[in-house]
Amino acid sequence: MRTTTDREIVVSRVIDAPRELVFEAFTEVRHLSQWWGPEGFTTTTAAFEFSVGGEWDFVMHGPDGTDYPEWITRTDIAAPERISFQHGESRGDPNAFDSVLTFDVDGTATRIELRTVFPTMEQRDEAVEKYHAVEAGQQTLGNLGCLRRRDGGGVMSGTVFFSVSMSLDGFIAPESLDDLMGQKWMELQAWVFPQRSFRENLKLGGGGEEGRDNDIPAETFERTGASVMGKRMFDAGKKMWPEEAPFHTPVFVVTHEQRDPRQRPGGTTFHFVNDGIESALGRAS
Repeated sequence: MRTTTDREIVVSRVIDAPRELVFEAFTEVRHLSQWWGPEGFTTTTAAFEFSVGGEWDFVMHGPDGTDYPEWITRTDIAAPERISFQHGESRGDPNAFDSVLTFDVDGTATRIELRTVFPTMEQRDEAVEKYHAVEAGQQTLGNLGCLRRRDGGGVMSGTVFFSVSMSLDGFIAPESLDDLMGQKWMELQAWVFPQRSFRENLKLGGGGEEGRDNDIPAETFERTGASVMGKRMFDAGKKMWPEEAPFHTPVFVVTHEQRDPRQRPGGTTFHFVNDGIESALGRAS
């Protein structure tokens, strides 16, 4: 019987989180986009389906600006114990390799192992020597340490992103709510409206620009599990957001007004928080 030892790379880490939580981090792109990849890398997803035969079509952006096309299809899923998948640059890649992720209980933690088998020993050696696959795999699995459990269950990332557009002279928004969607503010936001991902999310019609500018809103939508905003942003936004608001997550609005939650089609629910930003952040987490 032939062995695959000379074509394998095996990396493992112990993650201080329950097995079900670690497994869940692989099941949704909004989780994966927060931690997948070596240090300094980010991802932009074109398509994602977590199922046997389902595909993840994405691009990894290196810290030096290099883009790496990636394609993964799951060949077997046994929740919460194992995920098997094939990984290449695109569907039909003759150099695609096979990987198996296993999740084992280790006390209150989880030992996760990634075993990859390459088609040839030469491809395995190239991955190790040229692309530093062992170090990259260790870093990628280590990023799972940022995950925690939400109250009531589910994955929560410990990362908070502050998203704002600002001109070089420090302009963010006018003082008057009436001017919030005025000419100066619209000029500041003009870069984002032509982007394909932004147009799709706000139901502004098909088409649009692609490229690094398009990746910025795409990555923002992808990684966000909840949003926090002020009342002025909510009041201005509700005038232009479509009925299917563009968040598709819980949104916590900091305000002195007491209001019942407002649900919108597509998964957005606005919650109105009356006891400050820290409370809103805590609930968003």
